[in-house]
Amino acid sequence: MRTRKAIDKKAQTKQLDSVIFAAARFGRLLVVLALVASIGGHWALLQSVAWTQMLVERTQAASFGEAVKTTFDGAHPCAMCKRISDGKQKEQQPSQELSKVKLDVICERAVVMVFPPKVDGEYARIAMSGEARAERPPLLPPRVA
Repeated sequence: MRTRKAIDKKAQTKQLDSVIFAAARFGRLLVVLALVASIGGHWALLQSVAWTQMLVERTQAASFGEAVKTTFDGAHPCAMCKRISDGKQKEQQPSQELSKVKLDVICERAVVMVFPPKVDGEYARIAMSGEARAERPPLLPPRVA
């Protein structure tokens, strides 16, 4: 029969495991969001929202086919699409300016030579030849019948 203390300890361990699992999932989510933001995924998300808004607004005034055509042709952008386009261009401009800057960095490479210490003396000689055994090997171990 389990004691109350053992049951409480098992429940605490289970709670701790679930907290660790939730923290690990949250960490993975943060890494994924950081990667998406670093490759410009936030612009794609905003553009999708803008297209959805445009489709909803334009289907109220025209047919669905006409709304899709005017939404995705690029000739009829909404205000949000224009802001997204401006934001993308502003984000790319600093990287272009950075590539124009020429960095003159002088790095002298120091040459360091390390030589092992020189040892004067003779090394111990190892006998490479073996002598034959003079005595016979012991008797074989007894076999089980």
